[in-house]
Amino acid sequence: MKLYTGYFRKHSRLAKAYSIARSQPPGIHLPELRDLAPEASLLRVYKSGELSWWDYEARYYRQLTRLGAAYIENLLEDGMTLLCWEKTGKNCHRYVLARFLRTRGHIVEERP
Repeated sequence: MKLYTGYFRKHSRLAKAYSIARSQPPGIHLPELRDLAPEASLLRVYKSGELSWWDYEARYYRQLTRLGAAYIENLLEDGMTLLCWEKTGKNCHRYVLARFLRTRGHIVEERP
């Protein structure tokens, strides 16, 4: 399966764009894959500065592992673009999700 990642402000008008965030910017109303968003408690401690990026990344990866590859793959379809808030190049959970999916043989590319 080939998937794409990107961020709301630049890619929300694409066909097959889906939110993998806990919320969306005003005026953007995409279908949501809320199970792929970081758990609220994890996001809260990371945003407060209580958790380093590396610890956040490890905990989010564990969250994906708990969900299970089969469950996650059933949420997805070829050609989807998975969107969240962070601009390209910033630390973001979508890169962790992309790595998780790549280890299972999927092609995941960041939209330019």
